[in-house]
Amino acid sequence: MTGNPLRRILLALTCASAALLAACGSGTIVDPFQPTRVLSVGDSFSDLGQDGKRYTVNDGTINIWSEQLAASFGLPLVASNKGGLSYARGDALVQGPTGNSIEAQVTELLSKNTLQPGDLVLINGGIADIVTNVAALGFSSQSIANVQAAGTALGAQVQRLVNAGAKHVLLAGVYPLGLSPYGAASGQVTNLTNITLDFNNALKLSVVDLGYNVLYLDSSNYYSNVYYTPTNYAPLNNSTTIACTTVLVTECTPATITPGYDYNTLLYASGFYFTPTAHRLLGNFGYDQLRNRW
Repeated sequence: MTGNPLRRILLALTCASAALLAACGSGTIVDPFQPTRVLSVGDSFSDLGQDGKRYTVNDGTINIWSEQLAASFGLPLVASNKGGLSYARGDALVQGPTGNSIEAQVTELLSKNTLQPGDLVLINGGIADIVTNVAALGFSSQSIANVQAAGTALGAQVQRLVNAGAKHVLLAGVYPLGLSPYGAASGQVTNLTNITLDFNNALKLSVVDLGYNVLYLDSSNYYSNVYYTPTNYAPLNNSTTIACTTVLVTECTPATITPGYDYNTLLYASGFYFTPTAHRLLGNFGYDQLRNRW
């Protein structure tokens, strides 16, 4: 899947997306989309505390990107086990009809909600699929195939949402895991970045026909820019130091921060997950992209 035909298709998709965004951002939007509800499915990156803790510094602020994006529209977003509309769960794989998988989350969301034109649905996934496949199979042809299949499977969940009536779906890709502290420590920066690209490319190909209803949020490109030039994204100034001293990021609080550092200026809370500042920045970026598109 990495031969010339795929590259040509992806290039065409990129050009088409750029043309669409340029048209939508030209000031001709007469009646911009204002969601009446925000719903969410995803993994640790979007978990709003289904088990009481979040995968970031648990400081009581708006500290997850999906919550920040919803707040930008003046809307709440709360974990589903607290009566809200965020079904995202930590460490969720894409597939699996039971348990915490994103497939199961979509099933639960659709069983409890009739999607309306005013709904904005957020979806992300893939980190757990990439990490578990690399841990079990290394950077082999089989692990790459499995990760690509997971990307395609996530696209199938987007299709389910659109088929059920979702008119506005924001689909977030996986950031380059090679740029994470885990990637640096493993010595596999290039391999982790490439397998992330394999996932994202398969995901984008799987939703190419859903462009009218789906906006792909390129968190990969966004966080690459943040990583290499953190001072351009105030108050960040450090993209390498891990904020949390706890073994589990879900146990991290302002009292468990690496001595001598202000976690609000750091990109990473842990080996894989971001600080509240980094999450809020992505939420704001997503809001801007939505405003440009719809």
